[in-house]
Amino acid sequence: MLVTPFVDKKFAPDGTLLDDSFQKQIDLFVKEFVWLAEAVRPAEVPAMA
Repeated sequence: MLVTPFVDKKFAPDGTLLDDSFQKQIDLFVKEFVWLAEAVRPAEVPAMA
């Protein structure tokens, strides 16, 4: 979970990042989230012919 206190100070209403120092936390969260998604996805099952 990406905890974002004072979200109104970190992002503009259009979603633009205002607080550049928050980018590192976003990058780390996305990296770990993608790793988790790949780690828990079911193994692919070959199609039956």
